[in-house]
Amino acid sequence: ENLHGRNPLHDMPSTCFFLLRWGEWPAWTPLLMRTLELNPSTRFLLLGDAPPVVFNWPKNCIFHRQSLHQVLQRVQRVLGRAPPDGLPLAGGASKISDFKPMLGVLFPELLQRCTFWGYMQED
Repeated sequence: ENLHGRNPLHDMPSTCFFLLRWGEWPAWTPLLMRTLELNPSTRFLLLGDAPPVVFNWPKNCIFHRQSLHQVLQRVQRVLGRAPPDGLPLAGGASKISDFKPMLGVLFPELLQRCTFWGYMQED
């Protein structure tokens, strides 16, 4: 799901960062989103089960809805193995962090037109 129907592949920067979040977003999310917005030369790829609620959605941020189950299915399909007990959540964080270095392989379609990519945390 792309919030507000924006096409993530057109007129976007070539540096991209993944930001993963399942569960509630923290109280400082409006400040986080404003900070992302103030970095227009970077595209931010937010993955999670629900987008953050903000007054003005930054044009350099794209939300992609993915349940943890969907991520695990993708991990199994692409890497050939997945954690047998799933990815437990604890306060909105999860063991999904173990897969951050592999996000480029797991979600190559999100990195089209990205020359460089990385990952970040909301805090």
